[in-house]
Amino acid sequence: MARAATATALAVPMGAGLLLAGVAPAVAAVQNPGDGAQYGSATTIAIRADYAASGSENRLTLTSPTGAAVVVARADANRLSGGTLSYSLDLGCWTFPSSDCRGRVPAPNGTWILAQSGGATDRTTFTTRIPPAAPTSVGAAAQSAREVRVTWARGAESDLTGFAVFEAGTVVKDGIGTSACDASRCAAVVSYPEDATGEHTYVVRSYRSVSPGSSDTLASAPSQGASATVSSNPPSPQPSPTSDPDGGQPGTGGEPSSGAPAGGGPSAPASSGSPAPAGTSAPGASSAPAGGSSSEPAFAAGPSQAAPGQAGPGQASPGQAAPGESSSQAAVSQRRAFASGFAAFGPTLGIPKLPPLPQSQPPALAEPLPDGSFAPTLGFQDQVVQERVETVTPGRRITSVVNTALDSERLARSTAGALVLLLIGGHLRRWVSSPARD
Repeated sequence: MARAATATALAVPMGAGLLLAGVAPAVAAVQNPGDGAQYGSATTIAIRADYAASGSENRLTLTSPTGAAVVVARADANRLSGGTLSYSLDLGCWTFPSSDCRGRVPAPNGTWILAQSGGATDRTTFTTRIPPAAPTSVGAAAQSAREVRVTWARGAESDLTGFAVFEAGTVVKDGIGTSACDASRCAAVVSYPEDATGEHTYVVRSYRSVSPGSSDTLASAPSQGASATVSSNPPSPQPSPTSDPDGGQPGTGGEPSSGAPAGGGPSAPASSGSPAPAGTSAPGASSAPAGGSSSEPAFAAGPSQAAPGQAGPGQASPGQAAPGESSSQAAVSQRRAFASGFAAFGPTLGIPKLPPLPQSQPPALAEPLPDGSFAPTLGFQDQVVQERVETVTPGRRITSVVNTALDSERLARSTAGALVLLLIGGHLRRWVSSPARD
């Protein structure tokens, strides 16, 4: 009976141990991902690690290629049973915790480290080699006949290294670094060695590093195409009609057309120097009555400046060169006529009245002097300087010196000084030569 009880007592712990062994995991280690796994797309990795019964806390730590280590899963200590630690790693939106993901946050490329501690100790690694997403919002605009500016949206990858622009499958702009981008946009100018008129279509590719510090890169798929039409440069401005000296047209410096008398006449009434009759207005001038004031500001003509649209004495009408006037002078006259007219009607439009233009008159030149002649050019008069010179004869000079020496006041002072010195000297001699007293 005692032996049966002992056997029963031994059987109960053994059965409990077998029951615990049945619920405990067979292998306490990281189950997924496998050591050395590689991922080439932005997928979601189901991380799972089993642990055995233990008196210490169970942890699962994930270290990214950039060096940041984060505890992604944990479980309290349990001496009776083990369990499983799990975490979902979204490579397209890599945040901790994953529920905080907003928008698109691509995981960096490189080697990841997964470490397990507590009821089991294990360590595995896996790598990500994910190309960047194709650029979006691509645009193109011609800047000249040889330059086109291409723009696109910057990608969200933190390890982007640069970009390249393609046209018809050929690189037309490479070596574009991330410095060509601001927070959201990138831009590059495609240049051609000569005029490239016509339509051009561009696509853009992005590049990202395979791991931190590596020079190897992965290229994105090409973006959607963007087109721009390049036109030729605008033609150079044609010369003004006033540059033809022989055309004989109004406003040129050539001869007047046939049938038109020089200096005005019936065919050129605007160049007449005679004033308009009383009660009438010259073409383009104000119609205010003579001697009265008009509601419109009047144009005050200077001595050599005529009213708008009216030629003064000896002047040509606007747009026509005066006899003997060059084409450049005719252009100046045209500008003056326009300024005069603008000063007349400008205030009616609410524009301030312009000040009168300065009169351009040729400088007055002096008549050339005949050879061999001289004429003073400065109004200086002859300056007469008078000096007083006194002549002194030798005899008078000696007399003056003697008189000065024999001056009574000076002689008295000299004599008194000499006597004082003699008295002092005598007393000193007597005192020195006297015998010493006890």
